[in-house]
Formats: sequence, structure tokens, C-alpha cells
Amino acid sequence: MVDERNSLCKKVLILADREFLYPGHCETFHEKGLGVDSIISTLIENGFAVEIEETIDCITENYYRTGNNKFDAAIYISKRSIDDFWGGLGPNFFSKINDGGVFIDVFSSKSEKEISELYSGEVAQLFSNIDIIPENKIIQKEFAIDYLFQELIQAMEEENLLRMDMLFRILLRDKKFEVRKLLGSLDSSPKPEVIANRIVKILANHPEMPQIDDSFVEKFGLNKDDIDLMKLAIVASKINNFGNIVQKSESIKSLSKNLFLECNTSFSGKVMLNLCITGKRFGAVSNSWIIRNNWMEDEDILEHWTINSPTDEESWQLFSRHLWNKKLKLECAEVAKRGLKYHPDSANLLRRKAHGLRIESKHEEAIEIEKTLLKSTKLSQLDTLIYLVRSYYALEKWQDVLHYITQGLEIKPDLEEFDKKKIAAQEFIANEK
Repeated sequence: MVDERNSLCKKVLILADREFLYPGHCETFHEKGLGVDSIISTLIENGFAVEIEETIDCITENYYRTGNNKFDAAIYISKRSIDDFWGGLGPNFFSKINDGGVFIDVFSSKSEKEISELYSGEVAQLFSNIDIIPENKIIQKEFAIDYLFQELIQAMEEENLLRMDMLFRILLRDKKFEVRKLLGSLDSSPKPEVIANRIVKILANHPEMPQIDDSFVEKFGLNKDDIDLMKLAIVASKINNFGNIVQKSESIKSLSKNLFLECNTSFSGKVMLNLCITGKRFGAVSNSWIIRNNWMEDEDILEHWTINSPTDEESWQLFSRHLWNKKLKLECAEVAKRGLKYHPDSANLLRRKAHGLRIESKHEEAIEIEKTLLKSTKLSQLDTLIYLVRSYYALEKWQDVLHYITQGLEIKPDLEEFDKKKIAAQEFIANEK
């Protein structure tokens, strides 16, 4: 479906000097609605997928933001004459515009009125040869937004930060775009801390970002980076009761826990857990390290970790081990069973599920698991043979008991349990004859 939408998208490349990319550099034009943000909004509403390159990068042919992408139209926004621009271009630039593509020079217009008309909502007329039908604008816009979002996710995965920044800024011009949708994708990012720090800067004054007063900062001694990331996490997990959580939290550690328990994404959970780690920046240590050093006996934390980070195998490992240590063996087995839905090859989770099956006298199912583990060699083969012998002994399958005892004695010849069971199995077999 993504490939289909890609082919259906009509793409526009904006070539702009740096002063036109950011409001602070050119207030006059932005106040008149002639900045890049204005044209991006208009293009998106008319169903175009927009990307941006700085003019200097087109001259040097370092297309940091758009790579090898091709476009149906290009819009040039620069105080330099177009002749100067063409004269400085390398030959590869022209391959970025499809055959028959449109090229518009904004400042070639003779009057401010003519420039303003470019932003008047009649953009489709300017691109009539791109074949945009006005009544299809809504569908085209869906295609364009979906295409840009998928490209943004890919840029995040590849850590192409300049492209990521550009695409994110463009998507923010869509009035219906939800920041939370992007933040949810951080769960699958290989380096969420790098991406998050970039996003924080872009969203500094965004209306979706929560406001946090100075008294909160003073109470818990958090720095600006902590606060900024916490704001992202609040948006990502849609935490609406932040004020109440702050009031009932007496320390930074209790705040960290209370906020973590409200999280429903791996990224936001990681941010909240990191709040209680003094002197370690976000991403410097894993969730596993934080929990092992701060929350190993906190069942609420351990259980919630499996809920908002189910793809993190360590979450299931630590929670099930905690239950096992508390002698809650069947509960341990149940957690292991749930974890295996996400990590079907986890040796430790398979073993803990098998323990539960043996407790419930479901030895046939336990045997199948232990045979799998015996082949994988991920756990101690001697331990696996011991469990196989115990299950076959319970089932009174004496030949199988002797078979696996023989293998076990090759590993440890003086194992008392095997010696006793071997003698017993041999006696049962002799009596059956």
C-alpha cells in the first residue's frame, strides 16, 4: 500500500535560502504570509507531498534532505536571481525534476500582490499539468501525508537527522497531524534518545507540549533536558493527570515510579524510569539496568514494564524471575507463557513455562519443551536431562528414563539422583518382564 501511495503522490520540492526556512531569520516575509511555512500549508491542503532543500545544497549537490528523490514541481524562494541560481547548479540537479515538471520562481513576480497569489489556495491551477483534480484533493492529501510520514519513519530508522527534521517540520504544518503518532514510533527506533533530542527542539513552542512551572523543577531538582524529555513522554502516553501525580509524589524516585505506571509506550516508560537516575543522561543505561539497580523488588514496576515494553525480553525475564523467587511458581509460569508470545525462542521463558506444566502434572507438554531446549543447547544440558528424566519417571516410561539418564551420566557420572532413578527404572523394567 505504501508503494501505491508513493506512486500516486504528487511531489513538490521547495528550494529556499536559509533565511526563508526559519521565521526568526526573515520576519517581514513571514508576517506577510510569504514564508516557507505558508506555502507548505497551502500545498499540503491541496494534496501535494512537499520536501525542502536549501539552495546552497543544490549548488554543492549535497542533497542531505531529499537524497535521490524526484519531484513533479520545484518552487524557488530566494533573493538571488534565478540566473545566478542556474549558473551555480551542477548537472545532477536537473535529474531531480521529472520530465515536464513545473519550476516557479517566487520573486520573479513584479508585485507583492502577484507573489501573494501564489499562496491564495489556487495552487492546483499553477500545476495543471500535474493532473490534480480539485475534488480529489482530500484523497490526494491522505496519500501525501501517509507518504511523508512513512518517509519520516524511515529517516528515523536510518538516523538521517536532517531529512527527519525536514519531514517532521513539514508534517507539523498539517493541522490534523498528531505529534503523539510520531512519538509512538520511537518505540522501534534503534536510538530513541538521539531522535527524541531532535524532536524536543522542533517542538519547543508547540501547543501539544505541556507547560511545567518552576516550582515543580525546584521540588524535584530536574534539569532542562529531563523536563523536555518528560514533556515528550507525557504527550506520547497522553498522561492527563500529571498535576495529581506531582502532588502525591514525595521524592524524585516516587515521581519516577508514578509517572512510569501511567506510560503506555516503551519510549515514555524509558524516559520516566530515567528520571530517578542521578547523573546519567537519557539513553546512557538500559531499562534493565535501571530496574535491576532500583526496582527489582517492586512488582508494580516489573509487571508494568511487560505491558509497555512487551518486545523487550528482559521485561519478561525479570518479572518472571521475581515471581519465581517469591515461590509463586505458577504465576511465574503464566508470565513466561505470555512473554513467549513475543519471544517464542526465549530459553528461560520456555523453561519457566515447563516448570508450571510439571507442577500441574502436564508432563507430556513439559517434555516437548525440554526436548526443544536440549537441541538448542541454550541452557545447561545436564539440567534439561534432569527435567526430562523427572517427567518420564512421573509418566512411568522407564525406557525413556534410562535413555536420558545415560546421557546425563556422561556429563556428570556421580549424580546421585540419576543413580537412584536408574536403579528404580531397571527394577520396574525387570518386574514388567
